[in-house]
Amino acid sequence: MKVGYIRNLEGEEEQYRRLLEFGCEHIWHDKQGFLEEQVELEKLLERLTAGDVLVITKLYVLAESTRQLIQIAAECMKKEVMLVSLDDQIDTRKTDDFYIFLQKLDEFKHDVLSAKTKEGMKGAKTRGQQGGRPRKPDEKVKQAMAMYDSRQFNLQEITLATGISKTTLYRYLEDRRRDQ
Repeated sequence: MKVGYIRNLEGEEEQYRRLLEFGCEHIWHDKQGFLEEQVELEKLLERLTAGDVLVITKLYVLAESTRQLIQIAAECMKKEVMLVSLDDQIDTRKTDDFYIFLQKLDEFKHDVLSAKTKEGMKGAKTRGQQGGRPRKPDEKVKQAMAMYDSRQFNLQEITLATGISKTTLYRYLEDRRRDQ
């Protein structure tokens, strides 16, 4: 039996549609994102039996770390459950694809890191936090630009007086040029 698994990440509806198109008879859905317990996945893994095919769209949907992915893959192999990852083009029903699976572990690490970063940024945004380095105070930037425009000060004097780095000053000057 083909069994699908999706997680509440970007493109949840797309994951569901693709698993149905692949012929999954039952689809398990964890509503949690990263860093939360995958209750439905645990139930699914307990119920899988020899000959079943576990289908996912991408490896990072299945696991949050390389260790977890290897544990799940080992459990599937032990139970004689095949694993298919549509985007990663892994289908362990074919003998050579287990080696492709191992090669995809590196891509998996990148995908997990990217997904966790996006989710963290989204969470920070909902809490009203802004990412990136804090901007320099406007009055310091204006002072640095005025000193630069006066042509009476060199860059070292400007950076010492205002605390604005040479790179930051050049970035603001470039922004001003584009706006004109």
